[in-house]
Amino acid sequence: MATAETLSIGTELLLGDVLDTNAQFLALELAQLGINCFFRTTVGDNKERIHSILRSALNRADIVITTGGLGPTPDDLTTESIADFFGAKMVMDEAVLANIQQLFAARNFQMPKSNNKQALLPVGAQWLPNRRGTAPGIIWKVSEADLKKADIVDPSRPRTILTFPGVPSEMKSMWAETARPYLEANFVEGTLWSCELKHYGIGESALAEKYAHLLNNANPSVAPYAGLGECRLRVAAKAATADDAMRIAAPVIEEIKTNSGKLCYGTDKETLESVVGKYLAQRELILSTAESCTGGYVSKRLTDVPGSSVYTSLNVVTYSNLAKQQVLQVPESILLEHGAVSAQCAKAMAVGVLKFSGADIGISVTGIAGPDGGTDEKPVGLVYFGLAAKGFVTSREVRFSNKYSREEVRYRSASEALNMVRLYLLDADSFQNEYAGDILKLNYFMKITRGIVPQFKGCELDVDKMPKDEAATLRELVEKSGILSVRNGFVERAGNLLSWKLTVEDASGSHSVASRAGEPADDADESELDMTELLDFLTTYLEEKMP
Repeated sequence: MATAETLSIGTELLLGDVLDTNAQFLALELAQLGINCFFRTTVGDNKERIHSILRSALNRADIVITTGGLGPTPDDLTTESIADFFGAKMVMDEAVLANIQQLFAARNFQMPKSNNKQALLPVGAQWLPNRRGTAPGIIWKVSEADLKKADIVDPSRPRTILTFPGVPSEMKSMWAETARPYLEANFVEGTLWSCELKHYGIGESALAEKYAHLLNNANPSVAPYAGLGECRLRVAAKAATADDAMRIAAPVIEEIKTNSGKLCYGTDKETLESVVGKYLAQRELILSTAESCTGGYVSKRLTDVPGSSVYTSLNVVTYSNLAKQQVLQVPESILLEHGAVSAQCAKAMAVGVLKFSGADIGISVTGIAGPDGGTDEKPVGLVYFGLAAKGFVTSREVRFSNKYSREEVRYRSASEALNMVRLYLLDADSFQNEYAGDILKLNYFMKITRGIVPQFKGCELDVDKMPKDEAATLRELVEKSGILSVRNGFVERAGNLLSWKLTVEDASGSHSVASRAGEPADDADESELDMTELLDFLTTYLEEKMP
């Protein structure tokens, strides 16, 4: 199996001014090709040090890949350093020079003379075209004579050098168009095919333990990787053709998808936001967001996906309490009693944006991203999420580590919000049951007064267990009445008299609504809810349920 080594060239990388995303990209690509990469080095813009690290790389690897140092400035030394290392002459390529001049002319600029150096090609090398910029790279299959001249060990073993500019978009384009096909044709035996199964809601160690029986497999191989708040399993198979490799990997992929269930949200380049967008588009639903501590991060990630205008229309950032009240109609009583960082506020925000936007689903985020602002009761990293749909609202509390940076808390919070929407879209009924979603499950008890000692009988009104027509009616009446959640309920029978009480919540707060033959309690006047039809329905239904 061929081995490769990557060299990142540029003093700006060593100073930390630029993040080296090229090295990560190349590592992933080489792994997918089945080419081992055992060393990765960063070196500054210095010819002697480039020579030193180039020697080490050529002694160890079959393929040496460099990024950076192909520009026109004096400190761009990669091509001339490699040529000097082998004692090779540099020859001006007039066709390449003309192409660079044309690029400048197309932008109405005169090409500086310093760009001439980008058209110099070492004798023995060939161009690696760059269709996006002025800096082409080279592919150099170094001869045995040149390897001997440079005093490289085992010169009879072929070595190949590929160079790329440091601009990531140019490097990736050159890799896809020329370099990868070249490596596949010359260094890859058969075809390596892989699939990444992305998971949310489980850690890397737990995922590895869950699939420990697969991690020692050779073909297909299975490897776990951690990400920011999520993790993935990479399944890779090797065969003569891509179709054959896919067939080898298919049973393992199916096993993982089946056993992971909802934990596995997508594959390969899919993201939480793209998956949520796909589900929304398929169901022709609109999602609106109401954000506080994330400052629009959820909205950004949703709208990063092309075509997101199909399922997003209005997203808001309500950072202050006043904005929450004015825009989302969050009751002042909630903010005073529970605070902006609370389950009650998260639910009110979700309902507020749902009503304000006219969307089908509202998701909200409110919390303390840090590094300041936390208390013993509400520490940094405490975040509440609200999700509202027609006739349903719920909340979720998550406590992120206070060791996370502000940026990480915000990113993880956005992921949590997106995942909450994903789970709701996958199966709204089971999501509502899991999150104790309002009227769908009403726990009540019956008090029978016979004699001196009252008797109690517990019961549960579960919409999923009701007859289909009655369940549909109940859901319709819940939506019509404007109930957001049922906080408590009980039914009392005294002799032949049936009475019952509900504590329900709407956008303006909580209200106790009691019924005796459909008559509301005195304090029901505080609410704008029209409970009459719902009370009549429940009275009749519960009368039948209780002997």
